[in-house]
Amino acid sequence: MSWFTYLNNGTKREGSSGGWEERRSELASSPTEWEVLSQSEERARKAGSDGERADGADESDNESLTVIEGEEDLANQLDAVKGQLVVVSRENASLQEKLSRANSASTQIEEKSNRSVIRMRAELNEAQRSMATMETEIAKIRAEAKAATEESQQAQVRARLEMKGTKNVAEEKTQKLTRVELQNEALRQEIKSANDEIERLRALSSSLTGERIRSQESSGVLKEQARSLEKENSIMNEEIQRLTGQNTQVLTLLGIRTADERSQFIRQDLSSEADAVKKLAALNSEIYDAAAYMSDSFTYELQVPKTTEVRDALERTPKMLGSTTVSALTSKRHDEDPLMVQIAFQFCMVECCRRIITSWCFDGSKVEEALPALYDRIRKTESQAGIVSMNWRALTRTLARSMLHSQSADISSRAMPMLTETLVDVLLVAGCLGSRAQIREKLTTQFNSRMSNIVAMAVRLNEITGEEITSCDLKVASYSSGVDFDAKIMEDGYDDNKWRGPWEQPRVLCTTELGLHKKVPSSSEKAWKKLLVVKPKIVLSSLPGSLSHRD
Repeated sequence: MSWFTYLNNGTKREGSSGGWEERRSELASSPTEWEVLSQSEERARKAGSDGERADGADESDNESLTVIEGEEDLANQLDAVKGQLVVVSRENASLQEKLSRANSASTQIEEKSNRSVIRMRAELNEAQRSMATMETEIAKIRAEAKAATEESQQAQVRARLEMKGTKNVAEEKTQKLTRVELQNEALRQEIKSANDEIERLRALSSSLTGERIRSQESSGVLKEQARSLEKENSIMNEEIQRLTGQNTQVLTLLGIRTADERSQFIRQDLSSEADAVKKLAALNSEIYDAAAYMSDSFTYELQVPKTTEVRDALERTPKMLGSTTVSALTSKRHDEDPLMVQIAFQFCMVECCRRIITSWCFDGSKVEEALPALYDRIRKTESQAGIVSMNWRALTRTLARSMLHSQSADISSRAMPMLTETLVDVLLVAGCLGSRAQIREKLTTQFNSRMSNIVAMAVRLNEITGEEITSCDLKVASYSSGVDFDAKIMEDGYDDNKWRGPWEQPRVLCTTELGLHKKVPSSSEKAWKKLLVVKPKIVLSSLPGSLSHRD
């Protein structure tokens, strides 16, 4: 008889009544253990049934030995099962601990997410328009966080229900928890990215607010300046009307005088025409020397750098030099022979001096335009051979300069910065090595005295032609780019003999030396005669073609 048959048939031996039930109670202390033990009994029962059919004849003889061996095997199997149950219990405890940590982490993530949402809502009140899309993202993040939390909770429930499974099932659940943790980490990264984006938008909002405030302040200043200019313009218009009325009265009074009486109103010249010609020649010579020396003092790159400073200079220089001259500066090499830079320097300084010499008050205001116009009206209406108009011109320019600029240094301080910045633009366009600040520093430290001397000479010519000579009207002459060359009234300062073809018409590139014209009263009343005193020197547009191109 097998040990299982012995147990199930209720065969009782001495000292063993009720012992098996007690043994089972000791070995199985939980439903899971009972289930495992029952499976073991079932297998033993099947084995016992097979043994009965095979060994039916020997059952009575071997009954004692079978019971003893069955009890030992059963004890060994039960010990093994108990060991497995201990391992399973430990794994269950480990999984419970991991689930607890996952639940805690999920709770922390949800709390952090809620706090982040609260902060984001508070910050979004200041920039609702610019951060409208962020609200959608935050809602999405919250939904994903909630979904992840629910999934984590569902995973925990499923994990608790599946704790009775095998080790492979437990590992599968662990992998699911790992995926949940990875999802939570991804959500944390998204929340961090959202916070960073909010900070960026807050900074942008602050910057825009500052710019708006500055724009409002600037707008207020500009409005105030506009009102001030309107008042100044109104005052000057009233002054012009008053002066026009006074001049009309003066002309009326002077018109009844005889020719013999005119002489007492003629103001003697303090300087002569020869003095003006001499000063102009000295100015042209100084401009030429300074331009040649300055252009040779800088280093030029083979290619013009494509920096922001160069692009800004390229936008400004065509207004001053003309597009043809700018094109020659950018396309020609200057590292071996900076002739084109020298010509551009001459033109800039000549143009600056021309404006100084012809200026009435050196402030660039509306008065600068009104006074010459008023002078032309007086000259056209008078019948005293320019006596009244030229004396009025001398007195007015003297008075304007003394009222607005007590010293020549004041005029120089206004003209020097503009001239310096123009020369810096020329050097940048030509590919000069260095930044704008470095080039300006070199110009001001090495050549400030020469440029100041040129400005002072121009101011002196302004005094001679505008205030000290009243017997004629002297005016400096120059020609702009694109004008047809006329040898009768101008001179080629850099004659290259390239335009001498019979069908060619040369054109002016720029002026490099100032000329001088004069107007004198003619024999007929209210008529003026224009005479050429000094021809201005120019550069022809064909000259850049003889220079070396950049590679």
